[in-house]
Amino acid sequence: MKKIKRKFSVGISLGVIILLLAIIITVLIVGREKDFKLNRIIAEKFFQKGEYYYGGGIFDIPKAQKWYFWANVFDTKIPNLHYQLARTNLINSQFEKGIAEIKQELKNYPENKRSFYVKGLLDSYAERNDDAEEDFKQFIAWKPNGWAAYADLSWVQIKKEKYEEVIETTNVGLQYFSENPWLLSNQGLAHYRMEDYALAKTDLEKAKKLSEKLTADDWKKAYPGNDPQDATQGVADVQAIISYNLMLDYMKLGEIENYLKEKDNYNFLTNKK
Repeated sequence: MKKIKRKFSVGISLGVIILLLAIIITVLIVGREKDFKLNRIIAEKFFQKGEYYYGGGIFDIPKAQKWYFWANVFDTKIPNLHYQLARTNLINSQFEKGIAEIKQELKNYPENKRSFYVKGLLDSYAERNDDAEEDFKQFIAWKPNGWAAYADLSWVQIKKEKYEEVIETTNVGLQYFSENPWLLSNQGLAHYRMEDYALAKTDLEKAKKLSEKLTADDWKKAYPGNDPQDATQGVADVQAIISYNLMLDYMKLGEIENYLKEKDNYNFLTNKK
């Protein structure tokens, strides 16, 4: 009897152990699912706080980055989280950090083709011009009817001294936006660098007239990730760049009177700073 009882007691112990193991495994699996859902809820709350501070109510990049950071702690795959972190890195001139963030966004959500535009900006400022050119081309392939990507692509091509391609790029953009001062400005600069001073004059004079109509709201729409308080100065900066290039072009053409007038205009615009 003792022997039988002993076997029986061993059988109970094994059964209990197996049952406990099954319960533990089940709890762990269910717990992970619950933790994931809870973490996602918490992360989304933090992400929304970040959105509030990144132009959703207040423009405060340090606070936005703080809330995005905590969102990332709880869930690294919140849609647009790394996209927004990359944009804040861009504003802070943290280009390498931004590139890492936007690559993570593309890894998590390769269908988010908008990420290529942000990556293009980051690569351009980091002087990774070959990468930037490819980024903007991928974005344009996805969204061919937006002027900004053509302007930024053409600027990268200017830096690479690919002036004929600048003309091609801006011409495509101008088919959609015939009166865009950014596109005309880049095209004018390309013509200037190619020593086509008469064509540069035509482009830059038209760009100047159009830039004089720009409002603070226009600037905010053109630079949605930037501080809205910079809008008035931003408009003056755009006008000053066009004025400077036009001034140089008048000099090359020997139009001294126009050169002197444009020089006064440029000085006026830059003295606003």
